[in-house]
Amino acid sequence: MARISIDPANQWVPTDIGVQDTAAYKIIRQVTDHTWGSEMELSDDDIITIYHSFRELGGSWEALMGGDMSSVKKLEDSIDALVAPRKMDQEQLDLYTSA
Repeated sequence: MARISIDPANQWVPTDIGVQDTAAYKIIRQVTDHTWGSEMELSDDDIITIYHSFRELGGSWEALMGGDMSSVKKLEDSIDALVAPRKMDQEQLDLYTSA
């Protein structure tokens, strides 16, 4: 498991806690479970990718925790950008293999 934290420049840096021990992971996992289902697997690298995408879209963890709906939407968009192509690929594979 990767070990990370966030420095002041919002970069992931090594530390002694794992990705899954961070608040960002827990929020991303909760939104993913709600939107895509708990069976959707996310690796540590996926969490880091979503984190960076959220920040690039102008998302703020502080605003998100305060209930800012535009930040919620930015996080959902970041997750969807990663998960939707996988879900479509899996559905196409399921269609192909069931025929």
